[in-house]
Amino acid sequence: MFRERLSELLTAIGADNGSIARYAGFDRTNISHMRGGRRVPGASGRTAEKLVNGIYLFSDNRNELGRLCKVVGASPSGSAEEIKQAVSDWLFEDSGEEARQEGASRKTPRSKPAKPVFRSFGERLDAIMTMTELSNIRLSRLVHIDASLISRYRNGVRSPQGNRQIASRMSHVLFERLQKNGQMKDLSRLMQVPEDMIDEEDFVFWLYQDSDLQDRNVLIAENLLEDFDSFTGDTGIELPSVKEAAPPEILSDKRTAYLGEEGLRSAVLRFLGNVLSGNGKELFLYSDEGMDWLISDREYLAKWASLMGAAVRNGTHIWIIHNIDRNAEELSKAISSWLPLYTSGMIESFYCKQRQTSHFNHTIFLAPGLACIEGFHVAGTGGGGIYHYHTGEAELRALEEEYRQLMQHARPLVRFGTLEPGPSGEEVAVIQSALTVASMPRSLAESFGSPELLKTWERMNRNLLEQLENGRVIECTTLAEDEELFAGKVEVDRVPGMEPVYYTPEQYAAHIGNIIRLSERYPGYCFYPLPETPFPNMKLLITETLTRVSYAARPELSFGVSHPVLCAAFRGFAGQLTEKNQTDRNTLRHKLERRYP
Repeated sequence: MFRERLSELLTAIGADNGSIARYAGFDRTNISHMRGGRRVPGASGRTAEKLVNGIYLFSDNRNELGRLCKVVGASPSGSAEEIKQAVSDWLFEDSGEEARQEGASRKTPRSKPAKPVFRSFGERLDAIMTMTELSNIRLSRLVHIDASLISRYRNGVRSPQGNRQIASRMSHVLFERLQKNGQMKDLSRLMQVPEDMIDEEDFVFWLYQDSDLQDRNVLIAENLLEDFDSFTGDTGIELPSVKEAAPPEILSDKRTAYLGEEGLRSAVLRFLGNVLSGNGKELFLYSDEGMDWLISDREYLAKWASLMGAAVRNGTHIWIIHNIDRNAEELSKAISSWLPLYTSGMIESFYCKQRQTSHFNHTIFLAPGLACIEGFHVAGTGGGGIYHYHTGEAELRALEEEYRQLMQHARPLVRFGTLEPGPSGEEVAVIQSALTVASMPRSLAESFGSPELLKTWERMNRNLLEQLENGRVIECTTLAEDEELFAGKVEVDRVPGMEPVYYTPEQYAAHIGNIIRLSERYPGYCFYPLPETPFPNMKLLITETLTRVSYAARPELSFGVSHPVLCAAFRGFAGQLTEKNQTDRNTLRHKLERRYP
């Protein structure tokens, strides 16, 4: 009977085995075995509890609670626990004594201590830090990272596994601490491994279990977000003046060919210097060579950065096609390395769809009407390759046509400016440290007395409601602490042109009240409170076709990444975060109403 009822219920809510397994937190084969009758969990066992919870969360997130309640005879207005109990009673109503005995037999005897259950790296880290009496600040000093990052690791909103150095230092410090404190027996109980069989390698394996390992692309997305989060605009390099970078003898060079890396360096200084003196309006850049000629010499890199920075300040619009294929790691490195120039808003960045042959390298650095550096040689001979310097009018027109043809096979990589999500129907995830302007009621937006805020609210709220008509919006943020709120220190989500403004407790409660109403009115609106925001300096908007990054303190600085591979990685990052922190609507409503009456 259980098998038939489970299949009926999953069919009614439109769920497949994989979806329920993800929400329940176990392998999809478990669902397959249950639906096939090969396994009947005990009605009071842990497996049944996870199954029912998975069915409830799936239904709540897909707006199928009405159908779920209709099948099991529950009230849709009931609490989450009441609905889940109804699901359990209905599923196991006629399962028989065998299922109940199975559930009973799985219970841990009272005479034995319960085995610790750690669902994530954050929970294991918290257990070890508690055991060794390490605070976030003390561990951060031992590992040489910020205490707030330790807090995010502990809360499960970040993971160090994308940074091997931090992960290695952390596990080593913790293991040494356990040994020094004589706590190996306590560690043995946590790990459920005999004390004499535990070494540092075993501890590392337990702390960073395979079940917690993130998809590589998700780790790449997280590392890229770390680069964005820490960006200050300071390259850390002392830049020379333009005249020092491109002195008169460089600018007056008349050569038409340059040899090897040193020749390319000289040609580029001459090229950029003449773009500045000739007031060049556009630069077209492409090279599929390695970057050693640029980055291996720090002094030369400073000269290049000085000239490129001067070009963008002078109003030169730069078009660059990066030497990258569809590998997410290469994409992220390209974006990070050019980030200081991207923020000028004068660069349009692309990646080429066509995979180039590995036999030859090509370079085109073109300033239309002024000059062009062109290189074409066998791959691997860049150190001795020939680079031609063109200034002839006919040659420059021909090379410009070649570049424009190459652009036919290119797609945007990074875009700056005010970017909105794509067509409604997509799933949109918003991750930031403040409640979004879009989720305010109009009366609250007007109450702050800021024309910039009200104008932004009108646009963002309209976009939100249009999105919710056909799509889904997941808002992930941290809730204000009472101490900060009553001290008048909780800032309203910053918008371009607006001076900082702060909530009163009544205004914040009004915003929370509207979030509850949105959640009840629109099935596609989900609000997930986070214990901490993974990247508090940034506001992230993640869709299938665009990831938009804005800086919380500088909302006018906003850019989007549209490469499908990176968008998929960012969606994976958002998915992992929401899966760990998802809250059903009924529980959320009761929690928010109690905290912000």
